[in-house]
Amino acid sequence: MAAQNALDRPALADLAEARWRSGDLLGAGRAAQAHLDSGGDETMALVVMAETLGAQGRTADARAMALRVIERAGPEIDQLFCGQPRGQAWPVETVPGSAAAPVARGEQLAAWESAPRPAGSSLATSPPATRSPLSGDRRPVSAGGPTPTAPALERALSELAALEAALDAGAIEPLAARLAILVRTEPRLATRILMLAERSVALAGGHGGTAAALHLVRGDALRILGRESEAAAAYRQSGRSLSQPPPNEENA
Repeated sequence: MAAQNALDRPALADLAEARWRSGDLLGAGRAAQAHLDSGGDETMALVVMAETLGAQGRTADARAMALRVIERAGPEIDQLFCGQPRGQAWPVETVPGSAAAPVARGEQLAAWESAPRPAGSSLATSPPATRSPLSGDRRPVSAGGPTPTAPALERALSELAALEAALDAGAIEPLAARLAILVRTEPRLATRILMLAERSVALAGGHGGTAAALHLVRGDALRILGRESEAAAAYRQSGRSLSQPPPNEENA
């Protein structure tokens, strides 16, 4: 929990998604709630909260959160789940393989919103502002508790935050080796590692050993993300960077 408290908003959203995909819904919900409490509004955090609230039996709150996601993501919602199972908070039309007859989107959402709910509940467009969705009495969401990989993931996110701070301060040299380790030990963070590697390459000038190593990191991250052609291009760029000296050496 201490490590989670040290994470920034994007890292909390990343942590929520990673825990959710690894089966730790309770830990995912806590990370998503921390992200929202800090003023964050990442779509993936809203997805995790909808799943968490639904698992707690808080159907109205879960549907309200799911509706926010649907309105924001539209037809791209399948890409958010990437095969993950969906709880009952989501309308039938968003569940792949549903046997329901096709209906207009407006009719589908209207039927979903009018479905029976616990007595006294109401569907709002967002959770009540006066209390946290995870506060109060609730039944356990995950009998197994946090997964064994959660502490390692939190350390990796803290490491990424430290590397981003170092990059902001202009310290590029140590980044390549540390990112190369992270992309192999925590491939779930490939998107964020890729962004950081690309920023680092730009600051490194694109040439020399540091840039070559960073292009290798880019290639590894792109391959993890299934972007094979871009990964191959990054590997080729690594070789070209190594054969050219950095700009400061050219001017020497």
